[in-house]
Amino acid sequence: MTFKSTYITYTLTTSNHVPSYGISPLGRGIAGECFDGDTFFLYGGCPLINDFDVMTPVGTTVKQLAYNAAGNNAAVVSKVTGNARVMISGFSFIYIRDDDENGVMDRTKHLFDIMVWMSTSPNQPTDTKPVAVNVLQQNYPNPFNPQTTIAFSVKERGPGSLKIYSVAGELVRTLANEEFGAGPHTKVWDGRDDAGQTVSSGVYFYRLVAKNFTQTRKMVALK
Repeated sequence: MTFKSTYITYTLTTSNHVPSYGISPLGRGIAGECFDGDTFFLYGGCPLINDFDVMTPVGTTVKQLAYNAAGNNAAVVSKVTGNARVMISGFSFIYIRDDDENGVMDRTKHLFDIMVWMSTSPNQPTDTKPVAVNVLQQNYPNPFNPQTTIAFSVKERGPGSLKIYSVAGELVRTLANEEFGAGPHTKVWDGRDDAGQTVSSGVYFYRLVAKNFTQTRKMVALK
């Protein structure tokens, strides 16, 4: 209770919002906050386990995400107290479901936004970039024709590479083999191999190697 009263002040409105907001409510990010513009569905699988906490911020606690619409129906609240940053969600991370098909899982973006918010100094000017993190995003569009964009971020400056491989593990294209600066990056693949030939339709893998970080994702080329 001391922690709650000091670091994250709010009241619990209800632990069962199903009658008011439906079986699968839409989580909406609050304008100007860390989830600004984000939307995703929250679905527990059935009404019996679809009970999500609804909170009302108190004092300087901020509503970051709402169920369906505006009002005191907070799904996520946060508070900054000195050097401490606290965020509480009224739902489990496993209940996040995509509300569109843009190639990036909503749960991935939600976690990324939280990490950025947690890594940002409370006294950091709003016109500066947040602390970088290591992440490789799903390419967009996916499937793609004739080209696709791969976005990623690296935490520390250092040598790295971004390469495309076939399902047989053969190197198809080296998109980058250079020193990456800390922060976000994007690379475009035009669907051609290192010889300049257009690749055939099928599944391909792209692999990011950076300082103390390696991740691989799958994509589909359609012709």
